[in-house]
Amino acid sequence: LSLVIEPPRNAAGQILPISPLDLPTLLTVGANGLETGVAVQPDGTVQLAESGTAIPTDAGTVIASGSLDVSGNVGGEVNVLGDRVGVIGVNVNASGLNGGGNVRIGGDYQGQGTVPNAGVTFVDGNSVIGADALSNGDGGQVIIWSDETTRIYGNINARGGNNSGDGGFVEVSGKEALAFSGSVDVSAVNGQDGTILLDPRDIIIEPDDGVADDNGQISPGVDEQILFNDGGNAVDFAIDDTALTALTGNIILQAQQDIIVQAGTNLNFTNQTFGETISFEAGRAIQINSRLTTAGGSVELTATTGGIVFDSINTGVNTGNAGSVTLQAAGDITTTGNFLVDLIDPDNISAGVTDTANASIRASVGVNGSGNGGQISLTSTNGSIDTSSGDILSVTPDGMGGAVALQAGGDITVKSIGSYVNPTGDTGSITLQAGGNITTTGRLGQNGEGTLISTTRTGNGGQISLTSTTGSIDTSSGEIRAFATDGNGGAIALLAAGEINTAQVDASATSGNGGSITFSGANEINTAQLDASAVSGNGGTISFSDVGDINTAQIDVSAVSGNGGTISFSDVGDINTAQIDVSAVSGNGGTISFSDVGDIDTAQIDASATSGNGGAIALSAGGDINTAQIDTSSASSGSNGDGGDVTLDAQGDVQVTSINAQGGDSGTGGDVDITTEQFFRTIGTFTDQNLTDASISTAGGNDGGSITIRHGGGAVDTPFDVGDATTNGTAGAITTGTDNSILPPQSFPGSFSQGTPPSDIQIITQDSNGNGGQNGNGGINGNGGINGNGGMNGNGGMNGDEEQPPPREEAPNSLFSGEPDNIQSTTLDDIRAQLRAIEQNTGAKPALIYVSFSPRGLSQEAWEQRFSSPDSDIEESQLLSYAQGEAQENPLWVKPNPQDQLELVMVTSQKSIPIRRIPPNVTYQEVRESAELFYKEVFEPPAPKELAGSDRDVELFNLAHQFYEWLISPLEEYLIENEITNLVFVMDKSLPTVPLAALHDGEKFIVEKYSVGLMPSMSLTDTRYVNIRDTQVLAMGAEEFANEDLGTLETVPEQIEQISKVWSGQFFENDQDLTIENLKSQRRERPFGILHLSTHGEFDSDSPDNSYIQFFGNERLRFYEIRQLGFHNPSLELLVLSACRTALGDVDEELGFAGFAHRAGVKSVLASLWEVNEVATLGLMTQFYRQLRQPDTIKADALRQAQVAMIEGKIKIENGQLSFAPALGESVPLPEDLNIPELELWHPYYWAGFTVVGNPW
Repeated sequence: LSLVIEPPRNAAGQILPISPLDLPTLLTVGANGLETGVAVQPDGTVQLAESGTAIPTDAGTVIASGSLDVSGNVGGEVNVLGDRVGVIGVNVNASGLNGGGNVRIGGDYQGQGTVPNAGVTFVDGNSVIGADALSNGDGGQVIIWSDETTRIYGNINARGGNNSGDGGFVEVSGKEALAFSGSVDVSAVNGQDGTILLDPRDIIIEPDDGVADDNGQISPGVDEQILFNDGGNAVDFAIDDTALTALTGNIILQAQQDIIVQAGTNLNFTNQTFGETISFEAGRAIQINSRLTTAGGSVELTATTGGIVFDSINTGVNTGNAGSVTLQAAGDITTTGNFLVDLIDPDNISAGVTDTANASIRASVGVNGSGNGGQISLTSTNGSIDTSSGDILSVTPDGMGGAVALQAGGDITVKSIGSYVNPTGDTGSITLQAGGNITTTGRLGQNGEGTLISTTRTGNGGQISLTSTTGSIDTSSGEIRAFATDGNGGAIALLAAGEINTAQVDASATSGNGGSITFSGANEINTAQLDASAVSGNGGTISFSDVGDINTAQIDVSAVSGNGGTISFSDVGDINTAQIDVSAVSGNGGTISFSDVGDIDTAQIDASATSGNGGAIALSAGGDINTAQIDTSSASSGSNGDGGDVTLDAQGDVQVTSINAQGGDSGTGGDVDITTEQFFRTIGTFTDQNLTDASISTAGGNDGGSITIRHGGGAVDTPFDVGDATTNGTAGAITTGTDNSILPPQSFPGSFSQGTPPSDIQIITQDSNGNGGQNGNGGINGNGGINGNGGMNGNGGMNGDEEQPPPREEAPNSLFSGEPDNIQSTTLDDIRAQLRAIEQNTGAKPALIYVSFSPRGLSQEAWEQRFSSPDSDIEESQLLSYAQGEAQENPLWVKPNPQDQLELVMVTSQKSIPIRRIPPNVTYQEVRESAELFYKEVFEPPAPKELAGSDRDVELFNLAHQFYEWLISPLEEYLIENEITNLVFVMDKSLPTVPLAALHDGEKFIVEKYSVGLMPSMSLTDTRYVNIRDTQVLAMGAEEFANEDLGTLETVPEQIEQISKVWSGQFFENDQDLTIENLKSQRRERPFGILHLSTHGEFDSDSPDNSYIQFFGNERLRFYEIRQLGFHNPSLELLVLSACRTALGDVDEELGFAGFAHRAGVKSVLASLWEVNEVATLGLMTQFYRQLRQPDTIKADALRQAQVAMIEGKIKIENGQLSFAPALGESVPLPEDLNIPELELWHPYYWAGFTVVGNPW
């Protein structure tokens, strides 16, 4: 037996002299004055002299007592290790002037590391373990561990330095069982407090009942039964609340299984302030049966595989910042009851004052304090969240409200949530995301504010977002508020797959701008009052998008000093609202837009302005429209403002109380445009500025607005009565001013017009034979359709009779079908009116060119005589039959004979005889053969640049010039004379492949002079112009395909990326997102006006039903399946088929996919005639979408400008990218593995294949 010690040394490092004793003497006699601390008992055992603790003789047992000092400049290291470790009456000093040391008793951090772990570790109440930094530096690390049972009753310190430094780290743990009744201090005077970790298998926190702990010796049998202040119950880890809440610093309770807080426990952590955290981390579940409070410290609860049940959490303070609250669980999160919240550290508040807010989670600042509210986050991955028994608050009087976020895989049920500021500062956001339902159960008690609150006085209202991916949202028990007094109102958004039901929703502002309120649902939406109004700023926006019914109370986005806001509805159910107000006092009235497949029923609609211009109101319904008073006036005395426009369009009846669109004393009245396929009624009157008892007035001091009423009474012999609104008419006068009024009583069985544009009055209807009214003159529109389009059945309205879509889809073109067509066509007058409307709306000057073949025909003299009558009622379907020498009621398309002559008929907006030209000696056989050759030459890739001018190119340009001479030159003088800019071809269906964009006059391609489009006929085309620049895009595409025969489209992601840079919408670049179901789903959720598909496509002329557009995997959209996509409901403004051969057709299926999609309800289709070059398509599509965003650019002209840019070399391939001239925008990178050499894209092969089918405007 030997003992080796380091001898003492002097300052110079020399060994000092000592008088050593031998080991036997030390162990038996001892040195003079030396106290060994042990005593031999009569039974031969040895015990510590002072404590009387017996020294065990079992192997592996270690007892430490007395003083262990490794202090110094930086604390040293102390290790007390063994199988059974006892620390009894010991003073461990591992402190240092500039940093604490390391102490390991029973093992290392969480039993890891290389040192041996104790089975049992015991620290008695007389022991002190220190690893402080005394002056500077951080506190040290103290680990007390055992693999089985640990009991600790002593004091542990790992404090930061007095001058600087953070607190240290202390872990107290028994892997299976732990008893703790000691104290731990990891504080720091001038730094951040340290961390305390307690991490046994299970944790139970119980009340301190004052019963002394069993401080007996460590002995076999107590490993699984730690007797604590509970009278001897066996637990894994029990700690009383007094010991736990006395701890300083960050506290982590980490249990392998469960954490349970017993009822009656007081978890008031007064030592944990802002910046410090109390963390409960359980491998299974957490159950807290009492309230948990901090003095501003944060609270984090994590249940890895189970749920969380808690009574209440409060991290609020009176002055300073409140801590955050974060709850994460795989299972449910649930609160259990209400309670009173004590204000902690009540600065300027008498002690004992309580706040009766009944809050279950509170991270707030007291009523007279300052600071920021804390953040609150609850996440239940697979379960639900239920805080319905209490409130969630992050409130402050003078700071920033904290954000509140709840996310659950299941339902979310809350009583109320508040993140608000009173009076100053910005509020925090409130976000609820649930896989199931979202429900609020109560009303917030404090100030009666509401259920969900993110409000402020001088800051901005916060964002409130509720999303239920598969369930419903119900906040009908309390309000949603994001208002602001001096700032801007917040943004409120509710999105649900099921129903949405709300109480009042408020995003208003007093001095700032009103906020936004958005509803998006796939089922019924029911709301109480909606308010995004403003006093000094502008009114906000309120929007609905839904596929069910929408029912609302009053809607207010009005403004006093600013402009009124915007209200928009898009719905496929019915819309029912109370009063709607977008009015303004000093500014301009706002705008209201309803687009609905069902009925619209509203109370008063007010878009008036006292000093500014009235706003615009547009309601469109597939059913009836029923409203109270409609007011878009600016008719106050002395006003210079104009009245706003009113547009009502319904397939059913339209009934209003009155329409006031008057302008001010120096203003102009707004235009009123009514379209109904049934009856129109205004059942009330008002006194206008000229003292006329009017039902409709557009009078203005400067000029009146126009009034147009299109109704279906004429078709059923029901007159329009001014003075009788019982069935079809107005109760009072219709007036645009003192010089143009229709005063009651008057009756109009047919169409009627009065006054001079732009202040005219028109009543338009059909007679019982479907023709236009009195004297055969259908007014401007004849058949009464919007912009003159009478639809297929002459009933007016877009696409004819929307209630009977099958005839629309099944009926082929009247002019070019291979079977009879009994559907009435648009008249010549209608066509002219439609073209005039396009000119007025777009600035384009269109001409319609019919290309056909005839064996015989009227002489030119007979032709001119036939069309010379000013009241001509020639229908479009008869234009060519008259040209062929006879008028047929239902002409059939018959394949021309080889020697039939080419014939051209051109119609413009002018009231003149249609231009008819027959190029001499041009037969069907010659044109047909040349068309096939022309197509073959142009769709083959061109020769390299150095071989340009080859025989094939010469042949191509000869054919391009020949077709220009046949189709354009005979009409060109008239095109120039009428300043035509847009050519719309209605081609004989035997010519489906003529690449019209490639026609060449010898100097220029046709697209360098005119924009070009294809149309089956005017009768089958919805010609209403819609400005699509604010329309959203749904873009989808695929790069790789399951069928290896389909090549990879490497530029598709870049194509979609470029579209997303200039348009808003939804963009899918991943191959697996290109599915028919995803397309349908996206269209159901949002009525996208533009659909872009980047993929492969093929038209099979031998078997059209085998034609397809390729989707992900092996999924293909067949020719006959297009109708099932519901493009007519809601109407699709533009379909872009960035795919091969989608505009190619044959005699039976004219214009291929494009023509069929057009007949299925798509207004315009951009498609290709041949297999287009991938990189060139990227350039053309990029420029097309850029141009389409420009003001006053029609679809055909956007395509033309993209094509011209390629002709002029402004889009080309160079330096590994698609280069754009600087004026056109940024260049586009290309995938590196394409390895495409520099290439000019001027050849028509690259751009002429794409054409616009349907409405080119």
